[in-house]
Amino acid sequence: MFEFFRKLLRALNSSEHTWQISLGAVLGLVPGLTPVFSLHNLLFIFLAFLINVNLGIFIVSMGFFAGLAYLADPLMESLGYWLLTLPALEGLWTAFYNNPWLKLT
Repeated sequence: MFEFFRKLLRALNSSEHTWQISLGAVLGLVPGLTPVFSLHNLLFIFLAFLINVNLGIFIVSMGFFAGLAYLADPLMESLGYWLLTLPALEGLWTAFYNNPWLKLT
């Protein structure tokens, strides 16, 4: 456990630029908060490997935000159910469902 924190502190104090560390954390936020098997997660993982970011911070950030999403899941599930069953938004959800591009998401 302490070895993990030692490596994390070493990455933060490394000679890499601060934008590489912060961009790794930001790029890890989106795949961490969303479901694993989705099209945009592949895009963010591809961007993390394409752009020169700190991959250790990317992976730690993705794990941290996945844990945060797990804790917030009951609240988000009830919010999503409320939005999906709202009669005023029924036309919007039908339009989204009938759009072939949005079916990919």
